[in-house]
Amino acid sequence: MKNLRLLLVLCAFVLLPACKTTVITEEDRELPDDSVAVEEVENSEEAEETEEPMAKDEDNSKADPAVEPDPSPDPDPDPQSEGEDNEIDVAYTADMSQSFIAFTGTKGSAVSHEGKFTDYNFSLWKKNGVPVATSIRITIGSMVTDSDGLTKHLLNEDFFESETYPDAIFQSTSVEEGASAGWYVINGTLTMKDTTVPLALNAQITDTYVLISHTLDRTAFNIGEPGKIDSEVPLEVKIVLKEIT
Repeated sequence: MKNLRLLLVLCAFVLLPACKTTVITEEDRELPDDSVAVEEVENSEEAEETEEPMAKDEDNSKADPAVEPDPSPDPDPDPQSEGEDNEIDVAYTADMSQSFIAFTGTKGSAVSHEGKFTDYNFSLWKKNGVPVATSIRITIGSMVTDSDGLTKHLLNEDFFESETYPDAIFQSTSVEEGASAGWYVINGTLTMKDTTVPLALNAQITDTYVLISHTLDRTAFNIGEPGKIDSEVPLEVKIVLKEIT
């Protein structure tokens, strides 16, 4: 019976009308314009600079020239007013309408089928504009491929066993600067089917999006049998950032 199920999934890969199909379009891959985010920041800074002299004039108008200022320091300074050394945490989630987490299953060079997950929770944290941590929790049962039969088979006990293991979780342990500006190495662990594997993900992280490409060995997570289809599974992640306020 198990061999029959494996034969069916091979047929699904080979006999679908198109040998190379996709669920991610070029339009899906289009990136937001970072210059828009930069312009918004610049406009905000200009507004603050315009308001600051007015605030000073207002304070001076209220000051009593006969009273000397107290030279003693503030015993409990506001941490938000400490200047450049102050670390302000900013948290982001994914704009789900513009983001995707996709994978490609292959059998040699002739057969290639894409899938994606439609339900996931993404988080990214920055300090002083620099990414410091990230996490992703994927609902395995939200998988979509180009064939309903293939999707059902990948979710059953031969592959992901989504009813027993409903989630895949990536949790970063550190984020390091990459070889080029705007690129980072996200070190962490990925857990699927009760198996945890360390990963180092190369990621491009800007003010508006995150891009990750990584090749995963499915056999490291006991997903499917070796040799039936290719063990290496390319992953493609595009996250358009939405700040959590």
